[in-house]
Amino acid sequence: MSAVAPKTPGKTLLPPLREMWCEGCVYGVVIRWEPPACPMCRETSWRERPRSARYN
Repeated sequence: MSAVAPKTPGKTLLPPLREMWCEGCVYGVVIRWEPPACPMCRETSWRERPRSARYN
């Protein structure tokens, strides 16, 4: 029995999830792609939650 997952043709891996906080209003989102403008205040500056602050 192999511990390697079988390859599925036609499927691509998605980027990892990231937790981001808006620099303007501290609104939080979990996203895979580049963050858009904040839906609350329209700020475009985001910061990523530090890995040490994750609850896993």
